[in-house]
Amino acid sequence: MRISYLPVKLYHSVEVYRHETRATKPLIRGREFLWIEAHDVFASSEEALDQVRTDETTMKEVVKDLLSIPVHFIRRPQWDKFKGAVDTYAADAVMPDGVTLQTGSTHYLGQKFSRAFNVTYDDKDGTHYAEQTCFGPGVSRILAAVISIHGDDSGLILPMSIAPVQIVIIPIPGEGVDEYARVLKRTISDMNYRVELDEGEQTPGSKFYKWEFLGVPLRIEVGPREASASSVTVVDRLTKKKEQLDLEDLGQFLKGFQEAQSEALLQRAKEKADEFTSTASDVSEAKRRMSEGKRVFVVPFCSIEMDGEKCAAKVETDLGLDILGEELDAEKPKQGERCFVCGNQARAFVYVAESY
Repeated sequence: MRISYLPVKLYHSVEVYRHETRATKPLIRGREFLWIEAHDVFASSEEALDQVRTDETTMKEVVKDLLSIPVHFIRRPQWDKFKGAVDTYAADAVMPDGVTLQTGSTHYLGQKFSRAFNVTYDDKDGTHYAEQTCFGPGVSRILAAVISIHGDDSGLILPMSIAPVQIVIIPIPGEGVDEYARVLKRTISDMNYRVELDEGEQTPGSKFYKWEFLGVPLRIEVGPREASASSVTVVDRLTKKKEQLDLEDLGQFLKGFQEAQSEALLQRAKEKADEFTSTASDVSEAKRRMSEGKRVFVVPFCSIEMDGEKCAAKVETDLGLDILGEELDAEKPKQGERCFVCGNQARAFVYVAESY
């Protein structure tokens, strides 16, 4: 195929089956998964690295802003990068057990593959090897993070942004309730919310339990009192807080609810992750803090280039943890700050954790 322009940006999606020999985990690691990748070709390394930044923005807009999951965009160590890449960058989230989950990755391939497969372009100065990147969000892994991080003992808690049913109306039997509930459903649907009216035969309590388990963000209860007063009782799935509103105020309430829920979920997830996160000046201190429940560390480290691999091996042996890498735009260690393993001058602050 001959392309007459650059950049070239291609999207690839396919269902993949693999011979998985490691222990599988639902959604996190399976034998069947949806493979989604973007493959991009550029004339310059600057354009390619700009694409890596765009991929970072995309991951944060989806995972953090839309789904309320805090993520760290981390440059992987050279010994743990995608084979053949110049650099690998990954979006990591801290799960409720303190183990990190890679929710997506992007790779700066440089000219490694273009030279191997003779991917070139022509300009006024001649023929050149192209610069390449590839980017893959982990769709099922992102879903696993949503389920695990936001859920509670009552079941799922889904962000309004992705909930198949955003609002459920539960009628409390009584005079005028059925018609009032149906009008209410039409009113909310006309506001462009995904709303369900549960007119099943179960008791209201059973319906409360069912829809809480399914993670519907907002429950609206209407009984004879609400029907006669043109009001509603709203129940937040996250906080379980109940509030009575006049029907005429419902629209304004719903406009603010999604943003408030998103902020509350993100703050709650950050607090959960912070409970597992610590610093350590050396391996012994890290081991002590692990006995206190810490599972993720941000520590000074000698290097995420190949000369740091021996220290990484010691961390894996002594702590059972991996050097995840350095967060993009992180501060660099000052002169005199020492690697928490070997004591040499540190060149990066790295995340250290167990990973799925």
